[in-house]
Amino acid sequence: MKGSAVPRRQLRRGRMLEVFHNLPDSLVGMEDCAGARCWARELTKLGHGDRLMQPSCVKGYVKRGKTDKADAESICGAVSWLSMHFDPVKAEERRDLLMSHKAREFLVRQRTLTVNAIQADPGL
Repeated sequence: MKGSAVPRRQLRRGRMLEVFHNLPDSLVGMEDCAGARCWARELTKLGHGDRLMQPSCVKGYVKRGKTDKADAESICGAVSWLSMHFDPVKAEERRDLLMSHKAREFLVRQRTLTVNAIQADPGL
């Protein structure tokens, strides 16, 4: 069954790990988002390979309207292309570090806006 979609059924979040735990090691393709990165880490722990694709890259493979089933079929087709760009899954430590950097940038930007607003007030 190499190169084919194995399960063809609707999958609920609560049963996802249970279903993938019972499947043989396989390649799992997902449209990249924060939730997909979390699932990719969990599926990697179970021994599955994962490929995360940017939504803009997957969109070109959608044959018809935007539905979950159409998205799943297009992702299944796109994951097999050799020229497709796949995003790496960041480790939790790396993700936490990047998040703390973004939080710091946000606080510095807020402080700068506040200081500029205070200096620009002619009533002081």
